[in-house]
Amino acid sequence: MDTNRQRLANFTSIFLKPSLAMTLILEKMKRASGSFLTLLLLTCLLILPLGCSTDPNDIISQWKEDGWKLVNFHGQKKTAERWSKLSSEKAKGVEAAWVENGTRKTKIYSQNQDWITVLIFHYGNGEKAAAVMKKRK
Repeated sequence: MDTNRQRLANFTSIFLKPSLAMTLILEKMKRASGSFLTLLLLTCLLILPLGCSTDPNDIISQWKEDGWKLVNFHGQKKTAERWSKLSSEKAKGVEAAWVENGTRKTKIYSQNQDWITVLIFHYGNGEKAAAVMKKRK
Protein backbone atom coordinates (compact mmCIF):
# COMPACT_ATOMS: atom_id res chain seq x y z
CA MET A 1 0.00 0.00 0.00
CA ASP A 2 2.86 2.37 0.83
CA THR A 3 4.43 1.84 -2.60
CA ASN A 4 1.17 2.89 -4.27
CA ARG A 5 1.07 6.04 -2.16
CA GLN A 6 4.68 6.76 -3.07
CA ARG A 7 3.93 6.27 -6.78
CA LEU A 8 0.93 8.58 -6.52
CA ALA A 9 3.01 11.19 -4.70
CA ASN A 10 5.71 11.00 -7.40
CA PHE A 11 3.09 11.17 -10.16
CA THR A 12 1.32 14.23 -8.75
CA SER A 13 4.54 16.02 -7.86
CA ILE A 14 5.68 15.75 -11.49
CA PHE A 15 2.75 17.88 -12.59
CA LEU A 16 3.04 20.30 -9.70
CA LYS A 17 6.79 20.80 -9.98
CA PRO A 18 8.18 20.57 -13.57
CA SER A 19 11.76 20.78 -12.26
CA LEU A 20 11.15 17.57 -10.31
CA ALA A 21 9.99 15.88 -13.51
CA MET A 22 13.22 16.86 -15.24
CA THR A 23 15.24 15.57 -12.28
CA LEU A 24 13.45 12.22 -12.36
CA ILE A 25 14.01 11.88 -16.10
CA LEU A 26 17.70 12.72 -15.75
CA GLU A 27 18.05 10.10 -12.99
CA LYS A 28 16.47 7.51 -15.29
CA MET A 29 18.91 8.51 -18.02
CA LYS A 30 21.85 8.00 -15.65
CA ARG A 31 20.58 4.53 -14.68
CA ALA A 32 20.14 3.54 -18.32
CA SER A 33 23.87 3.64 -19.04
CA GLY A 34 25.03 1.60 -21.99
CA SER A 35 21.85 1.87 -24.00
CA PHE A 36 22.16 4.64 -26.57
CA LEU A 37 18.64 4.06 -27.86
CA THR A 38 17.16 4.44 -24.37
CA LEU A 39 19.12 7.65 -23.80
CA LEU A 40 17.98 9.01 -27.17
CA LEU A 41 14.35 8.14 -26.44
CA LEU A 42 14.41 9.73 -22.99
CA THR A 43 16.09 12.85 -24.37
CA CYS A 44 13.38 13.20 -27.02
CA LEU A 45 10.66 12.74 -24.42
CA LEU A 46 12.29 15.46 -22.33
CA ILE A 47 12.79 18.00 -25.11
CA LEU A 48 9.67 17.59 -27.29
CA PRO A 49 7.08 18.70 -24.71
CA LEU A 50 9.09 21.84 -24.01
CA GLY A 51 8.54 23.19 -27.52
CA CYS A 52 5.70 25.71 -27.63
CA SER A 53 4.64 26.96 -31.01
CA THR A 54 3.78 30.62 -31.49
CA ASP A 55 2.59 30.21 -35.07
CA PRO A 56 -1.13 31.11 -35.18
CA ASN A 57 -1.88 28.34 -37.70
CA ASP A 58 -0.42 25.67 -35.38
CA ILE A 59 -2.28 26.93 -32.33
CA ILE A 60 -5.58 27.25 -34.18
CA SER A 61 -5.23 23.72 -35.58
CA GLN A 62 -4.64 22.39 -32.03
CA TRP A 63 -7.88 24.04 -30.90
CA LYS A 64 -9.70 22.63 -33.95
CA GLU A 65 -8.59 19.15 -32.92
CA ASP A 66 -10.35 19.74 -29.59
CA GLY A 67 -13.65 20.46 -31.36
CA TRP A 68 -13.43 24.25 -31.73
CA LYS A 69 -14.19 26.05 -35.02
CA LEU A 70 -12.54 29.21 -36.28
CA VAL A 71 -15.14 31.98 -36.63
CA ASN A 72 -12.89 34.85 -37.65
CA PHE A 73 -9.28 36.00 -37.54
CA HIS A 74 -8.65 39.69 -36.90
CA GLY A 75 -5.22 41.17 -37.62
CA GLN A 76 -2.18 39.72 -39.38
CA LYS A 77 -1.14 36.09 -39.19
CA LYS A 78 2.56 36.00 -38.39
CA THR A 79 4.77 34.37 -35.77
CA ALA A 80 3.93 35.80 -32.36
CA GLU A 81 6.14 36.30 -29.31
CA ARG A 82 3.44 34.79 -27.11
CA TRP A 83 -0.26 34.08 -27.07
CA SER A 84 -3.06 34.13 -24.51
CA LYS A 85 -6.68 33.05 -24.21
CA LEU A 86 -9.80 35.01 -23.29
CA SER A 87 -13.03 33.19 -22.44
CA SER A 88 -15.88 33.18 -19.95
CA GLU A 89 -18.57 30.65 -19.15
CA LYS A 90 -20.80 33.23 -17.45
CA ALA A 91 -20.59 36.26 -19.75
CA LYS A 92 -23.26 36.91 -22.37
CA GLY A 93 -20.55 37.86 -24.84
CA VAL A 94 -16.81 37.97 -25.34
CA GLU A 95 -14.94 40.94 -26.80
CA ALA A 96 -12.18 40.30 -29.31
CA ALA A 97 -9.59 43.08 -29.40
CA TRP A 98 -6.62 43.46 -31.72
CA VAL A 99 -4.16 46.20 -32.69
CA GLU A 100 -3.26 46.96 -36.31
CA ASN A 101 -0.91 49.81 -37.27
CA GLY A 102 -1.21 51.25 -33.76
CA THR A 103 -5.02 51.31 -33.87
CA ARG A 104 -7.01 49.22 -31.39
CA LYS A 105 -10.10 47.55 -32.82
CA THR A 106 -12.77 45.48 -31.09
CA LYS A 107 -15.75 43.28 -31.88
CA ILE A 108 -18.17 41.62 -29.46
CA TYR A 109 -19.28 38.02 -30.02
CA SER A 110 -22.45 36.72 -28.37
CA GLN A 111 -22.45 33.46 -26.40
CA ASN A 112 -26.16 32.66 -26.84
CA GLN A 113 -25.72 29.33 -28.65
CA ASP A 114 -21.96 28.74 -28.61
CA TRP A 115 -19.02 29.10 -26.25
CA ILE A 116 -16.64 31.75 -27.57
CA THR A 117 -12.89 31.78 -26.92
CA VAL A 118 -10.55 34.45 -28.25
CA LEU A 119 -6.93 33.47 -28.85
CA ILE A 120 -4.81 36.61 -28.69
CA PHE A 121 -1.44 36.67 -30.46
CA HIS A 122 0.99 39.27 -29.11
CA TYR A 123 3.67 40.61 -31.46
CA GLY A 124 6.83 42.43 -30.41
CA ASN A 125 5.88 45.80 -31.89
CA GLY A 126 2.76 46.21 -29.72
CA GLU A 127 0.45 44.78 -32.33
CA LYS A 128 -2.00 42.00 -31.54
CA ALA A 129 -4.15 39.64 -33.54
CA ALA A 130 -7.25 37.76 -32.39
CA ALA A 131 -8.59 34.37 -33.49
CA VAL A 132 -12.23 33.91 -32.50
CA MET A 133 -13.13 30.25 -31.87
CA LYS A 134 -16.54 28.75 -31.11
CA LYS A 135 -17.85 25.49 -29.73
CA ARG A 136 -21.44 24.32 -29.21
CA LYS A 137 -22.73 24.57 -25.64
